Amino acid sequence: MMDMQMEQILPAVLQRKVPAGAEEIRLRSGCRPLAMVDGRAVWLDEGRLTPAQIKEVVDRACRYSIHSYQDQLAQGYLTIQGGHRMGVCGQAVMQQGRVQMMRNFSSVNLRVARQIVGAAAPVYPLCFDGAAPLSVLLFSPPGYGKTTLLRDLIRRFSLAGWRVGVADERAEICAMVQGQSQFDLGEQVDVITGCPKALGAMMLLKTMSPQILAVDEITSPEDVQALSAVVNCGVRVLATIHAWSWEELRRKPLFTLLERERFFDRVIGIQRRGSQRTYVSQRWGEPA
Repeated sequence: MMDMQMEQILPAVLQRKVPAGAEEIRLRSGCRPLAMVDGRAVWLDEGRLTPAQIKEVVDRACRYSIHSYQDQLAQGYLTIQGGHRMGVCGQAVMQQGRVQMMRNFSSVNLRVARQIVGAAAPVYPLCFDGAAPLSVLLFSPPGYGKTTLLRDLIRRFSLAGWRVGVADERAEICAMVQGQSQFDLGEQVDVITGCPKALGAMMLLKTMSPQILAVDEITSPEDVQALSAVVNCGVRVLATIHAWSWEELRRKPLFTLLERERFFDRVIGIQRRGSQRTYVSQRWGEPA
C-alpha cells in the first residue's frame, strides 16, 4: 500500500489505484496515467490527464507554496516527505543562461522511495579487503536499484562504526527534508545536499573527516577528479554510474578518466529479471 504522503499528492481519480510494488508513477498532460511495476508499464486509468490536474499535483507536492520550492523546481525535481522524489517537466524560465523557475507543468514522474533494509547483504562483504574497506563503483541501467543498494551500503557502514559522508546533490540518497533524513542511515552519517557532487565531496572532506564518502551517479570529469582527491586523502569512495554492462561502461568517455585515476578497487554490476536482482563483481583492472 502506498504511503499517505504520496497518495495525497495524486489526482483524486488515481488515489487507491496504484498497485503494490509501483516504482514510478508517470503523469502526462493529455495522456493516460501509468505506473512502472517490475520494469513494466501498468495503466492506472483510461481517462486522460489535464494540465490543471498536473498543476494540482505540483501544488500539493509544494504544499501550495510553489515559490518556496523554486530552487528545487529549477533543477527539475522536488523531494517529498517520506523520501519520495518528483521529477517535473514544463516551461523553463531562463535568466542569464540559467533556469530560474518552472511553470506550465506538462508532466511529472513520482519515484516511490523505499528503504530496503538488507538490500546490500550480498554485496557488503565484497566491499572489504580483510578489515579495510574498498572504494567501490556500482553500475546498472536506470531503475535497477543502484540508489537503493547504495543507501543500504551507507547504512551498513554507519552501523558498523565507519564515518560516512554523503554528497547528495539532488537529495536522492538520504532525502533530507528540513535537515532530517527520511531514511534510517544510522548515526555515523553526515550529509551535504543541494550543491554539485564535486563541491559537496570536497566540503565533506575538509569539514567532517569522513572515512567513507558516498555519491550517486558520477556524470562529469569534475566528479571523478574530486573523488580522486578524496581517495588520495585516505578516504574510501562508494559511487554509482549508469551502464548496462561492463563493456558499455568501458565505452563511456568518463571511463578513460576513471582508468587514468584508477582509484576504484572493485566494480559491481546489478542485473535484474522482474523483481529479482543479481550482482556481478570484479576487481578493477581484471578482465571483464
